[in-house]
Amino acid sequence: MDKRKETIVEFINLKIDQLLTELKIEIEKILQRDFSLKTDDIEPLLKQLAFKDSEGVGGVEPLYQLNLILKQSVNQKELIEGFFSTLNEYSRYMGFFIFKGDFAICYAAMGEGNRPRKDFKIKKPIFMEPSRLTEDIFPQDLISLFDISKTIAIPLLIKYKQAGFFIFEMKDVKQQKIFEIATSMFERELNLLPLKSQGEIKTHHLKTVEKKEEHKVEKNGVEDPVMKKAKRFANALASDIKLYNEEKIKQGIETGNLRELLKEDIEKSYAAFRERYPDKNKFPDSIFEDALIKYVANGNKDLLK
Repeated sequence: MDKRKETIVEFINLKIDQLLTELKIEIEKILQRDFSLKTDDIEPLLKQLAFKDSEGVGGVEPLYQLNLILKQSVNQKELIEGFFSTLNEYSRYMGFFIFKGDFAICYAAMGEGNRPRKDFKIKKPIFMEPSRLTEDIFPQDLISLFDISKTIAIPLLIKYKQAGFFIFEMKDVKQQKIFEIATSMFERELNLLPLKSQGEIKTHHLKTVEKKEEHKVEKNGVEDPVMKKAKRFANALASDIKLYNEEKIKQGIETGNLRELLKEDIEKSYAAFRERYPDKNKFPDSIFEDALIKYVANGNKDLLK
């Protein structure tokens, strides 16, 4: 990739980031104004936002949530966990492979069935653009485990050199753009991790002072910043459940079986929350339940009994 292409890729990534943030801010401003339309009337329109194809498939919300999660990540483990948890509902399988010598090793995976799991390795494939799963990328005996028509391999580039790749078996091939843009966001934050670490080293003394002050503030009733982060993540998960299940929620409120109708979505979101915050003593289930009550049950906890 020549210098001009590198500059274009950097520019596109920057603009995507800026546009996603600005778009969400403007929408929130609109929702705060005194219109005749109610919030519940406007929320379905969020599904019609950017990144649609000609049939209206797509939506900016998952990418916006992913952007927030990745920006908050401070190490590779958090990046991967946030990436997987956000895209889980759009795929049947996600595999993250990194290059080591002449092999590609499955560093992490999530999904249905008996696809390759962690530490599995194959011969190192080289490709610089998103590609359909083929024998050139995966051995024949493994291709049979995937629905080839819905599976895409997307290279992971670090400083514009391939360092690995993602495998996605999509639930809907029309959502391929979401996976390509999401991978680009992941690359951006992965490349920024060393800079984040340097920033932490340079401000170590300042952070030590802040920690002492923070401890005093917590005693005065201000919430721990890590707990705040967990609550934001739970709120994002609950918000997504509401955004993509409007009819079920309406029906559940009317019939009184809201939790039953949303059982699969609630279980998936709870699993994503626990994967990111596994310590139940420090992060109790009430964090996730409070988010469900607020966003899914309109503040009425009796609807989720």
